Amino acid sequence: MAEDNQSQEIPVEDVVKMANDALIKNRQLQGMVNDLGDKVKSREIENSSLRTTVGMLQEEIAALRGVSNASEEE
Repeated sequence: MAEDNQSQEIPVEDVVKMANDALIKNRQLQGMVNDLGDKVKSREIENSSLRTTVGMLQEEIAALRGVSNASEEE
């Protein structure tokens, strides 16, 4: 009986269907990964821009504080 189970073959049509289904799922997942990668890239660009803006504002604030401290000392 055990030999009968091992000798059963899967029809070629079923193997082709399984391979095609796997390929479709793979392409869907690849599309999702690409989409997520684009979203991450967009967020990184946005964060970089915000970091630059914050840095510029901090420099301006520090300069204004320096002017304010200098005028208070006079």
